[in-house]
Amino acid sequence: MQPVSQSLENKLINAARQEKINRFVVGAIIFRKHAASAEILILKRNRSDFFGGIDELPSGKVEKNESLAVALYRETKEETNLEISQIYGYLQYFDYASRRGDKTRQFNFVVAIKDSPVKVDPKEHYGFAWVAIENLSKTKLTDNVINLIFSNQDQLIKQIS
Repeated sequence: MQPVSQSLENKLINAARQEKINRFVVGAIIFRKHAASAEILILKRNRSDFFGGIDELPSGKVEKNESLAVALYRETKEETNLEISQIYGYLQYFDYASRRGDKTRQFNFVVAIKDSPVKVDPKEHYGFAWVAIENLSKTKLTDNVINLIFSNQDQLIKQIS
């Protein structure tokens, strides 16, 4: 996991643009320790929305002239009502096509949050769940998110231990 810096952000954005990707999204991997396992916060996307009915990480579009870190703080607050207390680091990205077919890159970060209740925006999500890592394959997460978590599972668990 890489610490977040302006240098890293520039490197990530420039690499994406070289691949003709100009639409960026940030995703927050939010953990909590619960009983004997680690749980990840997932949001349940409204069925009437794009990618309707899937489960997803708190995530959202990076606005023009906005840094990845600022977008991460803003989107996490908008989607969950949670405030990030720390960005542990950048994990990795995945690409997908947006509603309009634009190639989109989602940059994913592991974050810590201030202790407060989750509250989702009903315009975007109909609910949320804290899911143990070992149960993620039973959710409606996309393959991109499942692969992101499972391919980095040891690193993620070490981060919250």
